[in-house]
Amino acid sequence: MDNISSMANALVERVKARRRKMKITQVGLAEISDVSFGSVKRFETTGQISLKSLIKIALVLKCEKDIEALFKRRG
Repeated sequence: MDNISSMANALVERVKARRRKMKITQVGLAEISDVSFGSVKRFETTGQISLKSLIKIALVLKCEKDIEALFKRRG
């Protein structure tokens, strides 16, 4: 379970860093992505979010290729 928490925390930190680099606030991300502010805040605090909301956020942060590549067969 600790590995899952570590992975979730690392993902949250990358998303937050990307959001900040793009100069988008949590409120702004919520508005642009059509994900509730509560969900954005909960994700950045606990790592909990629905897959659909994560995809919406990825689209706003221009990370959709990362989502698409997540489970692609390699080689």
